[in-house]
Amino acid sequence: MIKLPFLVVIVGISYELIKLAGRYTNIFTKIISAPGLWMQRLTTREPDASQIEIAIAAVTPCLPKEGEDDNW
Repeated sequence: MIKLPFLVVIVGISYELIKLAGRYTNIFTKIISAPGLWMQRLTTREPDASQIEIAIAAVTPCLPKEGEDDNW
């Protein structure tokens, strides 16, 4: 019961800190952004050649052909 009001406060503060970190670049914003960047570095990586090939094959049918109107 008491957790819900705290959740709203924490989410609000987190939102403002993320907004602040996006607006300014200084030591404080780097410190508050570091844990999120560390997690992103752990969970993402560059695609290999086969993944890029599959992505190109998936997007190619969606692109308009030469001279064709690209109106949706």
